[in-house]
Amino acid sequence: MKNQLIRFVVSTSSTLLACLAACILTKEAIASETVMLEYGFWQEWVSIAAMQNFIQTGKTTSGIRTYLKIARQEPEQFQSLLTQQVPVNPVKLYKALISQSGESVLDRISEVIRTPSGRASRESLRSALVGSALADENISLIEVFAKYPTQELYVDGNRLTEVYSQIQEIGEKLSSNSPAMKE
Repeated sequence: MKNQLIRFVVSTSSTLLACLAACILTKEAIASETVMLEYGFWQEWVSIAAMQNFIQTGKTTSGIRTYLKIARQEPEQFQSLLTQQVPVNPVKLYKALISQSGESVLDRISEVIRTPSGRASRESLRSALVGSALADENISLIEVFAKYPTQELYVDGNRLTEVYSQIQEIGEKLSSNSPAMKE
């Protein structure tokens, strides 16, 4: 019994260290710089820096202005969507996201936030979500975009609210220790 407990603690610690190392190394090696913002047939590259500037100052680029017009969103709505924070423990989050139900959630979110090639979107998204939660135990969409481990990512702007809701649901399930999102 004691040996099983020791093995569990060592295994859990190793997993956590591997996750933290991957997130830290990924952050330093590659971080997303631009987002291909899509809405229906419309697509345009928008830099993460431009999005962050928009959040802080309200100044828009032509891409953000066009997105707001097509999406029929007020600037404040988009700013709020990008910056709303979901509290979550990064260790619990990582453990949940490597479970079968967690991978299913990642696959659904990866339909909206994905790599340019569409490959390894699940792993990239997991890294971005955990990376977002590491600093302050909160996740926001703008942090997920910035922590995404590719220089570019594709985002379906028509479904961003859906993604935020899914992330919020993950946070709620983890904070309530719901069996639906077991680690």
